[in-house]
Amino acid sequence: MNIAVPASGTVTGMGGLPHRDADDAAAFALTMQIPSIPQLPRRSPAEGAVAQAMVGMRGITVGQYGSITVDADLVDPLAPVTTDLQHDAFVGFRSFLDAAAAEWQPGGWLKWQLVGPITLGTALVRAGVPASEAYESAVRSVRARAQHLLEAVNQRLDGCHQLVFIEEPGMASLMCIATTAPDRKSTRL
Repeated sequence: MNIAVPASGTVTGMGGLPHRDADDAAAFALTMQIPSIPQLPRRSPAEGAVAQAMVGMRGITVGQYGSITVDADLVDPLAPVTTDLQHDAFVGFRSFLDAAAAEWQPGGWLKWQLVGPITLGTALVRAGVPASEAYESAVRSVRARAQHLLEAVNQRLDGCHQLVFIEEPGMASLMCIATTAPDRKSTRL
């Protein structure tokens, strides 16, 4: 079986862009050898990786300016996750797809990223959701969001090969766990 792979050393982007204008960001992203769908947290905090990941989760409200309200009693790991591409958190995504659709060549590569379940789960725990529900919700949410975004790209860009990166910036915090030493002082590992 022949599997398409990008050439070694091909250039793409990673993470958010500093642009405030979504059309400018899309135009810039399209100049890369593998265009990267931008996240634009300076345009709107709702496009920050964690805020964007929370959009559409039951019990969580992400406001236009990135404010996050979590009702821990309503967070449900089994509740469906919706991906409202019309939400302010997805302006960069929509603008990129609009710009790319006008010039897309079937068989081309595209890269995008989303926050992973460890980072999302840790954010939910910090917001007061019990750990068992937070991490289960995060796993299901990331899985559903990835599927929704894959489908959205496929609908707009015919014959697109997608590279999807799961970002886990929260993983670093798990590497520095506070423990109790024999002398009862807190230490960092």
